[in-house]
Amino acid sequence: MFYLRAIFRSIYDARWLTEQKDNGKKAANYIVLFILLLSAIYAGYLATTLPPQMRTIRDTVFAQVPSFTADIRDGILEVSNLEQPFEYAGTSDGQSFRVVVDTVNTSTIVVDDTLSNKEENILLITRDQLVVRDAASGKTTLQDFSEVPDMHTDREEIVRWTDDFLGKESSFFVFLLIAWFILFTFGKVVYLLILTSLVFVIARLAKKDNWKFGQIYTMGLFAITGPSILVGIMHLYRQDIPYAYTILTLGLLLYVVFREQKHKEISPAKEEEK
Repeated sequence: MFYLRAIFRSIYDARWLTEQKDNGKKAANYIVLFILLLSAIYAGYLATTLPPQMRTIRDTVFAQVPSFTADIRDGILEVSNLEQPFEYAGTSDGQSFRVVVDTVNTSTIVVDDTLSNKEENILLITRDQLVVRDAASGKTTLQDFSEVPDMHTDREEIVRWTDDFLGKESSFFVFLLIAWFILFTFGKVVYLLILTSLVFVIARLAKKDNWKFGQIYTMGLFAITGPSILVGIMHLYRQDIPYAYTILTLGLLLYVVFREQKHKEISPAKEEEK
């Protein structure tokens, strides 16, 4: 029951957040559960909306592509029977996307040039990696071919494989759930260390010595709830404000640390007895 209430109280109750600064064990449990819930929501939404979009994009692009073959050997991709660089731009459900295949030029140049337009969904294939960029979330995923075993495939086999993969919503959901859980864990838990360090330094410079580094971080594990939900809603409606998550989280941490204590704090133990 504590964790369910924590989702709501961490959004609006600065006093409650202050009381959690020494509640490290529950903070650790909470952040795992919250990230799992957040990942499940993202994965569930994408598992129902992405497969039809991806099939449409695949069929549209492949209609322009000849019957090619692809080989990965020692982490290097070679594509035959396809004039490169191959590039296709289109729209799907009102969103622009671009597919680029270039296994000839150096990947650094190709990646920087291709990802320059932040408004496009991107699928980029170079000689040594696959890059996917989701414009709505601003997330970029990279897959190095050095981690892929040697293999041979062709146009027809890729069509069969994608039909099989996209046709299994449960498998697609699990794949996305794991991917988002890993992404959120590093993107929020690790990033919070950086924000905590900044808040801790500011607090020390302002002679606010009643907060230790670990207490700020523990409180922050609860405090990221509101910014995470708000930014998630913004992504859902395709609204992207630069550094919104950083500004919201940093502002909330500073507010809680510097707020005046007008009431006697209730210990977490007493709060649980209520």
